[in-house]
Amino acid sequence: MEPKVSIIIPVYNAKRFVKDCLTNCIMQTMQDIEIIVVDDKSTDDTVEIVKSMMQEDDRIRLIQLDENRRQGYARNVAVEQAKADYVMFLDVDDAYREDCVEEMYKKITADDADMTICKFDTLDDATGLINQNQADLQLYTNFAYVDEKLYDGFIYRDLGEGEVFNKANVIWDKIYKKSFLLDNNIKFPAGMFCEDDVFSFTTLFKAKKISVLDKSLIYYRINRVDSSSNLQDRTGFDCFRMYELVRNLLWDLNIYYRYQYDFMMFQLYSFMFFYKYVNPKYKKEFFYRMKKELMAYKGVLDCKSYKERDAYFYDMLECILKNNYYLYEFKKKFVNKRYNKNT
Repeated sequence: MEPKVSIIIPVYNAKRFVKDCLTNCIMQTMQDIEIIVVDDKSTDDTVEIVKSMMQEDDRIRLIQLDENRRQGYARNVAVEQAKADYVMFLDVDDAYREDCVEEMYKKITADDADMTICKFDTLDDATGLINQNQADLQLYTNFAYVDEKLYDGFIYRDLGEGEVFNKANVIWDKIYKKSFLLDNNIKFPAGMFCEDDVFSFTTLFKAKKISVLDKSLIYYRINRVDSSSNLQDRTGFDCFRMYELVRNLLWDLNIYYRYQYDFMMFQLYSFMFFYKYVNPKYKKEFFYRMKKELMAYKGVLDCKSYKERDAYFYDMLECILKNNYYLYEFKKKFVNKRYNKNT
């Protein structure tokens, strides 16, 4: 039986989650799938667990990399070897609702879309609670939260002002037509963090049709103590490369000036995320690189219309450009998001 959907799961030292993740995939209502696990040179028992589960279900395939190449490279290898016409990317610590793959496949094929997006709920790793009220979780909203009239098909130009860069640019909430990825040579940049940002924006801007499935089908794990969001090395510095690649994409598509302001806001706000989590011993270096990058927007401070449009953004940019270093007031106001314009 040829698979209709390939589920791609990169893993690295994932023994805590991999068994539950594979069990979740095996239990999907859609049976004609393949589950491609790409091991990025794990040093724990991850591979042994996968091999054990392969004995129970021959739909599981294991690709072992000979050196650690990061998630982007692992996913690229899997896409090239995927047998199905449609692919989905699953993080090993997340989970699907039991009918997720089936529902996503039905929607993307019915719409003949390049990719289809669904909604999701958050699963708190610390408490085990599932939050289904996305209205209270603006940080996690995705492109499934567009106007309902766009559900059966849209492209990036149909989105409203500011929407292109203010949604969670992730890959695990979508199903992709494999030929769309291959024909457009869309790959993850290898060997870096933030690779999913680059991939997500590339697919968004190049897709000729995107559709939305108005159902929450995925459980996205938050508040993981060992999450990659806790940047304990220089990983956060990869964001500078990510901005460069996304900016080049906009230039190549001749749409940079159309989205210049939105990209500027995306860059500033995401800088705050990385600055918050970067290892304290690298904060000074990160701050000065961030400041140098944002100096390109210095002219914004001379334009009152920007301040009227988004005072928070304007004040944050001013604070960064006029500070010699990350002062306590700077951290208090912006990094910890306890901003008060009267302070």
